[in-house]
Formats: sequence, structure tokens, C-alpha cells
Amino acid sequence: MRKIALAEYHTVLPVLEKNKQTSTFAYAVCNRIIDGEIFVNERLTVGMIVIVNGIYYLFGDTHDQEFQHTLFSYIENDVLTTEKRFTLFVSSIEWESIIENYFNDSFRKIPRKKFLFQRDIFEGRKRELDDSTYKVMRIDRNIIGKSTEFTEQYYTEYWGSKEAFLKAGFGFCILQDEKVVAECVSIFRSNRFAEIDIATHPNYQGKGFAQLVATYFIEHCIQNSITPCWDCNVDNIPSQRLASKLGFAHPVEYVLYVRKKVEG
Repeated sequence: MRKIALAEYHTVLPVLEKNKQTSTFAYAVCNRIIDGEIFVNERLTVGMIVIVNGIYYLFGDTHDQEFQHTLFSYIENDVLTTEKRFTLFVSSIEWESIIENYFNDSFRKIPRKKFLFQRDIFEGRKRELDDSTYKVMRIDRNIIGKSTEFTEQYYTEYWGSKEAFLKAGFGFCILQDEKVVAECVSIFRSNRFAEIDIATHPNYQGKGFAQLVATYFIEHCIQNSITPCWDCNVDNIPSQRLASKLGFAHPVEYVLYVRKKVEG
């Protein structure tokens, strides 16, 4: 297992593009939009992408036993021995089986769903802002300062800094009396994909603002030839209902892994 140089990051893209489940943050690293490290085997058939906040993506085939041995040793000795966040995405059912067999005592799995964007459904269900007391704005430095959900700390965790998000990411919000009542942002964004993160202030839920602000986000994606992405936990029924309203369909289930909590 070797760490590749920045100039080689693009060489991993053909492997990632073979799999429709590839996480957006993995593409974002390969496109050098967010910072991260990539480890691969000598033949570039398997690898792992890591970003600084402790999110990992394991991809490629499962045949290289030497890579697996080195990878598992790295996880056991360099990752699980720290208190840092650990969230692992994998690219296939085969990798799920291997991870669960090896790390059964260390990891717990969280079932997730990945949805496919259907533009024709989206176009037929779009909402417009019909209340003049609200306005929609693109997220900027000023909006970030007002937000209670997607704060500067949020952008530092997922983008490295607020400035990095403002340079390469995007999002929209709904304001009333200069108060941020709903937001939809790219938690991750690559050259071709943008993963949605969305929040509505508790006092303004149930008014359709989430669907509305997400509509502006998705239209921006369409105008810029970016595919919007929607993933959520299997038990997050409200998120799945909203996804359906916005034209996301045909969910595929997968799991991610986090470390088990230590009892006591």
C-alpha cells in the first residue's frame, strides 16, 4: 500500500467511475477540491481515500491480500488507537463482508440509502416562493455568520475552511427578517457531483422551506452540469420523503461503519 502524490490523484478516477455508489467526497479529493490522501496498491486496482475529518472510502477489487493486510494493520494501529472520528464507506458488498468479518468487534454498521436524481420528476414537482416576506439567497460569508446550523465550524470540518467552501462549494438559504430559516449546501462537491446537506430552523419546519431551498440548489446544479446527490440513513423517513418530492428515486441500500462505543 503506497500513498500517491497529488499529481497522480486523477489516475484513480477510472476505478471510482466504475461504481455508481462512489462517495462524492472521494471524487472531491481526486479532483483536488478538498484536501485528502489516497493510498493504493501497485496496480491501481484497489485503494483508500481519506479526508482530514476522519472519513474514509475503500474502493476497488478485493483480491489483493497484501493490500488488505497492510490496510487492516494501518486501521488497527494508526486509526483505532486514537480518539478521532472514524467513518468508513466501502464500494461493494464484497468489501462489506470482509470488513465485517475482520472488524466485527470494533465496528458497528449504519444502514444507508443512496438515491438517483431523476430530472423529469424534479421538473414536474418544482416549488416557487409564494410569500414575499421570505427571500432566497446564495450562501456567502455573511450568511455563514448568521447560520445556527451550517456554521463556520461545519465548513472547517468538511471543507477545511470557510474560505475553501466559498471558493468551490455552494448553497442557498431562505431568509425572513434577516434570519436564516432554511439552508441547503454542498457538504461535498466534485467536478461532477454535489452531495446535499439540508436543515430547517425548528420554528419553521412543516412549511415546505426545505423543498423550496433544495429546489434552488438543484437548479444551480442543473445549470452547471452537476449531478445532485442525496444519501440518508435508512431510518430517516422524513429525509426520504423529501428526497422523493425533489425527484430522487430508485434508492440503493449500503452501509457505513463507525467504531463501536466502549461500554462503561
